[in-house]
Amino acid sequence: MTLPLVSRRAAFRLAALLTAGCGAPLNSSLHGEEEGAQSSGFALIELFTSQGCNSCPSADQNLARVNQLARERKLPIYTLSLHVDYWNYLGWEDPFSNAAYSQRQRRYAQAFGANQVYTPQMIVNGRVEFVGSNVANTDRAIRAGLDSQTTTKLTVEVTRQQDAAIVRWNVTNLTKRDQLQLALVQKQAARDVTAGENDGRTLSHVNVVRKLQTIATPAGQGQHQLSLPVNAKSADYHVIAFVQSSENQKIATATQAELVG
Repeated sequence: MTLPLVSRRAAFRLAALLTAGCGAPLNSSLHGEEEGAQSSGFALIELFTSQGCNSCPSADQNLARVNQLARERKLPIYTLSLHVDYWNYLGWEDPFSNAAYSQRQRRYAQAFGANQVYTPQMIVNGRVEFVGSNVANTDRAIRAGLDSQTTTKLTVEVTRQQDAAIVRWNVTNLTKRDQLQLALVQKQAARDVTAGENDGRTLSHVNVVRKLQTIATPAGQGQHQLSLPVNAKSADYHVIAFVQSSENQKIATATQAELVG
């Protein structure tokens, strides 16, 4: 059953209230983190966004901020931009939108006991959600993720064979309801928007999910093929993989690998 959608105006009011809260910025809250520190903690950040939503660009910028810091400090923070399709009717069809990502967001809503979906929404490790432009909540959730512990171990390698990415994985300590999610990610993307609420703006995004494949019953070792977009350059893509419960949507571990070849 499709859940009703909250208005962007309501989400914007909520964002204004939340951003009034207190919280250390990520660069200070992670002060002292060392590259390669011994910890099993991680943060997988999913941003549900849309080029047809005028509240979303600030959340896109927030995700880009986190992504840059994660790269600079080589921290186990993985960011995903998932573009929903339910605002396409407003005049601009988001070229990165996918109905499957809208449905994924609805499954999260059910897991959180909510009867609405909205943009921009950020979800960290499948455990906490908030308005995606809220910097304090973002940093707090990431800090909690990095401080967490997991017994599930996942490694992946990705090689290119013509127009496909071959993902090979090795995972241990899976539970009965765990699924493996493989996200083919475009590292950078930008579009000139010529209609809708963001008419006249050039919107930039990081880690845009171009394909998300669920391996429902993964073996400890295996491989899967992901089709690449036409004329894709290997350097522009990587794969983010994560283990997620089909029951409560919580994420047990995550990792990423560059596309080689």
